[in-house]
Amino acid sequence: MLSSIRAFAKSPIAGVLIALLVVSFGVLGVRDVFKGHPTNVVVEVGKRTIGPQDFKTAWEQARKGLEQQSGQPVTTELMVENHYDSGVINSLATREAFAALLDKIGLHPSDQLIKAQIEKMPYFSIRFPGASIRRSTKKPFSEII
Repeated sequence: MLSSIRAFAKSPIAGVLIALLVVSFGVLGVRDVFKGHPTNVVVEVGKRTIGPQDFKTAWEQARKGLEQQSGQPVTTELMVENHYDSGVINSLATREAFAALLDKIGLHPSDQLIKAQIEKMPYFSIRFPGASIRRSTKKPFSEII
């Protein structure tokens, strides 16, 4: 058996196959070696990227949502078995693709819209009993924004 393999290795057909393999790696596979060190990017959409920390945050939010729905603890293994990993990545990619599209067409929220949304948030209107707020400027908050 080894003698037949050695005989085939010396044949012109084997030389063509090896040359084809070398050329394919040279053209398609070896390019990534020259790009440098791998980055910590989970999803890349155009110029926008999502790192591991953003993925971990989205994963934990999905896990907590499933735990609230089911009323019992949900393990990472169970989520992976049910393909939630690809679902989280797809939702992150979709969000970034939409944000990239909005950036590309130049659609941005107005300052008044941002101000209105901030004023609606309850944690920006906390009142402490017996405490007074000192202002460093004479302008009210609504005029600063």
